Amino acid sequence: IYFGGFCMRYAGKVYPNRKLSFPREYAEGEEDFLFFAQVMIFEELVDAYNVWMARDERLYPLIRAIHHQHHKDEARHLVFGRMLVTQLFEQYASQWPLETLAAVRQQLGDFLHTSWREYYNPSLYLDAGIQHDPYALQEMAFQHPNAVAHRHHVSTPCIEFLLANQILQEAPNI
Repeated sequence: IYFGGFCMRYAGKVYPNRKLSFPREYAEGEEDFLFFAQVMIFEELVDAYNVWMARDERLYPLIRAIHHQHHKDEARHLVFGRMLVTQLFEQYASQWPLETLAAVRQQLGDFLHTSWREYYNPSLYLDAGIQHDPYALQEMAFQHPNAVAHRHHVSTPCIEFLLANQILQEAPNI
């Protein structure tokens, strides 16, 4: 709520979520597992930014303190999220058909990839007044070696957790 309020005051809008979802039937426990696994992934990515911003001495001290406090608050959520995701996976995955298990793993990899894509929003480039094809710029920025390295650095702890708990069998393309 606070971040949305800041965005409205600063830019006059919040960029919409571009992720699509379609109603479908779920295997027992699948919908809950996917919900909590995706929340965990999102929280782990965002927390990395809280840590960096809390340590960034270029930021105003109050902003740094807010990010530090947010990281401290999130630490409990991150531990809980990992425990719950592991528990739900252990409870239900063995009951799912192989196709369901493969689809769940694919969906988590896709979620991680599309979550990173949100950081390269073509609307942002237009609003910044950059006179270039925003989708070409999005792709150029996304594929830049520094961006690829950054995504891997931030995502590695989460991906290693998912691999170690056999939730994923291979690292997704991010």
